[in-house]
Amino acid sequence: MDNTKLDLHEDLIPEFQRELPLGIEQVVAINPFIGIDTPYSDFWLNVIYENEVYGGNLSKFGKEVAKHVTGKTFLDLGCGIPYQVSAAAEKLGAKKYIGIDKNVPLKPFKITERAMPAYAVKGDILSFLARRSASDGTVFFSYGIDAHSNKDFERYLSAVYDEMKRLGKKGDIAFSESNVINPEKAGFKRNEKGFYVFS
Repeated sequence: MDNTKLDLHEDLIPEFQRELPLGIEQVVAINPFIGIDTPYSDFWLNVIYENEVYGGNLSKFGKEVAKHVTGKTFLDLGCGIPYQVSAAAEKLGAKKYIGIDKNVPLKPFKITERAMPAYAVKGDILSFLARRSASDGTVFFSYGIDAHSNKDFERYLSAVYDEMKRLGKKGDIAFSESNVINPEKAGFKRNEKGFYVFS
């Protein structure tokens, strides 16, 4: 299997034309991530999804998060079935949602229930980030992913962090309830609200 291949919805093809950096194919081949059926974290689902999406108006916390999300592209790394997180991203003002997962159960698709452009992409997280052109603002979200730890694991994650640094702009944020991706290693600093801000 070619882990560098992305199965994209046709609307996204122009955003993923960047040539892969030299030697990254070997790192992408490591692909340590495995699919697991894990519920969303209490932090994300209860504070953001249930309170903000079902509750109608944004809370004080939701408004603080929205300051960093509004007008940005929301990248959901390891999205699984992306309906809940895409709804929260839309409520928080994201201009676009793109979920990536090697285990997306369907062909790449556009999430038509959203007013903003929203897509699910089937493929490898590193290949996805490495092929993405720089943007004017990004939100990184990671939860519910797990990985096989082996001798190449740190090498793969280091390349993921390099790509997050390349794509990140001052004021961008990351949410990570994952034991795998640590945004601090990509230049994000965790604030008192529990999310990470790129500086």
